[in-house]
Amino acid sequence: MRNLTVKTATHICVKCGRFTLIELLVVIAIIAILAGMILPSLSKVKGQAMTTQCLSNQKQTMLLLMQYADDHDGTIPAYWSNDWPWSRVLAGGITNWNKMPGWKDVISCPVLPYDGSSSPYRGRFSTTFGMFIEGSGAYMKFDTGKKLHSGYGNSVVYYTLSPASRPIIGDSLRSTSITTGVFNQGHEIYSIVADNAVVSRLHARHEKRYNIGFWDGHVSTMDPVDLYSMKASNGFYSQKGILTKLGSL
Repeated sequence: MRNLTVKTATHICVKCGRFTLIELLVVIAIIAILAGMILPSLSKVKGQAMTTQCLSNQKQTMLLLMQYADDHDGTIPAYWSNDWPWSRVLAGGITNWNKMPGWKDVISCPVLPYDGSSSPYRGRFSTTFGMFIEGSGAYMKFDTGKKLHSGYGNSVVYYTLSPASRPIIGDSLRSTSITTGVFNQGHEIYSIVADNAVVSRLHARHEKRYNIGFWDGHVSTMDPVDLYSMKASNGFYSQKGILTKLGSL
């Protein structure tokens, strides 16, 4: 009797440990459904985290520019000076990117890191946040907001904007990215889109929005239409690299 009991228990245990093909397929289907539900959420969370990191980088960049202005008669670097972008000027004239100060990692958006397969003019110095040319030291006195020289396109409207509405830096895209297929940031931003213009623009890569640093020091994630309504810009590159013109300012 004892042996029979043991055999029966062993038989039941072995039977319970088996899976039929149908049961296995059901489990696999459930896992696939759960993965399909979770992965998009994880991707969205990652995107939001990158947007937040970009905003943090822009905030620190704005603080750097403000500190620079305090030490240079209220003026920030020109978007392009002596054949170099503003990042090199901000660093005190260093020409070797690897010897740039530690803050070099915060003057660009982490969503679009430099792709070494493309060689933009002046290399990584040219692949940072874009500086609005009207707000750079070539055309505006940063401490007063006064126009220094004749700017480009939007200059008249730009200098009437309030500190909280006047953009200084933003997410950018080099125009050559569209033709080469290698996407890199651009050091300059042209706020007015001409029909045949081929220059760096704002780039709406944060869920069809872009991050902007304003003259008063605050940063914000903006919808292109909202920035257009502020009379600050009338065009941008979409996530797919298509140049969109919103209208005349």
